[in-house]
Amino acid sequence: MATKVSVMMLTYNHLPYTKVALEYAIRYCDYAVEKWILVDNGSTDGTVEWVTKLFVDSNLPYQIIAHPVNKGIAVGQNDGARAADPNSDVVMISNDVFVGPNWLSPLVKCAEWHRERKCKIGWVGPFLSPELPFDNIVNDAFRKQYFDFHYPRLLHCQDAEQMRFLLDQVYDGDFEGFALEFVQRNRGVRWDEVPSMMFYWTREAINEVGYFDEQFSEFYGRGGWGSEDVDLYFRMNNAGFYRVCTFESFASHLVCGTTRKITLDDAQFAYGDIQTGSKCLRKWIKHPTAQPFVYPYDITPKASKRNYDQWLLRKNTQFGDLTKLDLGLTKEQQAAIDAEELKAQGL
Repeated sequence: MATKVSVMMLTYNHLPYTKVALEYAIRYCDYAVEKWILVDNGSTDGTVEWVTKLFVDSNLPYQIIAHPVNKGIAVGQNDGARAADPNSDVVMISNDVFVGPNWLSPLVKCAEWHRERKCKIGWVGPFLSPELPFDNIVNDAFRKQYFDFHYPRLLHCQDAEQMRFLLDQVYDGDFEGFALEFVQRNRGVRWDEVPSMMFYWTREAINEVGYFDEQFSEFYGRGGWGSEDVDLYFRMNNAGFYRVCTFESFASHLVCGTTRKITLDDAQFAYGDIQTGSKCLRKWIKHPTAQPFVYPYDITPKASKRNYDQWLLRKNTQFGDLTKLDLGLTKEQQAAIDAEELKAQGL
């Protein structure tokens, strides 16, 4: 019996992003999807109406959950995951992630490969450019060019057609061709990291570990991401689930496209992120993970070892020893967090 898969996207305004992201997800999908799910966090730019028409015109099985207000990433993603068939895996796609051709079947194939080996697989992700600079093409120089030149133009784009044009320009004038060539060049390559902007979430992990912790959504309205993904990483790790990226599926991420376009200054954005991030890290300092994350199979056999080692160093520096992290909090911010924790503990 074929694996059941539902696809979910969370939106909050920024319709040009959503138009391109969802159109590509549908156009380039190469696997039968049980249900397409949209969770909207109170958009006021016609997102719900446009997506409804797209689903109807495309004759797709769908469900739309429209929140009257922005409830944050964790709540929105949980609502979408709960709306999926209870026996299906769930793909979570941010509305600023643009997938390449034939993107879904490699994720399913990778999950099934691990299941056949009795390996507990929690998340499977595509190669997400420019987040994962391990290929000889998508390297540090590519990332510098992306952020110095392409990123500002994409971030402020207000038109879907222009967004498609700009995305092509990032990838030598042909996003589709670049994605196909990348996948062909990296057959069989895997890595043990999955960014949370797009991931394939297995039903086993959902049932055993549960959903995102919604306490990390509370500062989202002030600009913070929430750290709900980091918290779930640690919980899956404790339960013995692995996260694996397959380079046989390619996607491009705008990088903070949705959150950065919220009308807030950088100080508010940073403060919201520090608040929830520090709460998450403090939680796991007190309750350290039960085991280190060690993927049991071969990884990055063809990828650039230099780029991989650089990324691994950054990852270990960020998460290696939580007790030594400088969270950059003022005394007032730290006192507010301490008071929240005492209140939560009933003290």
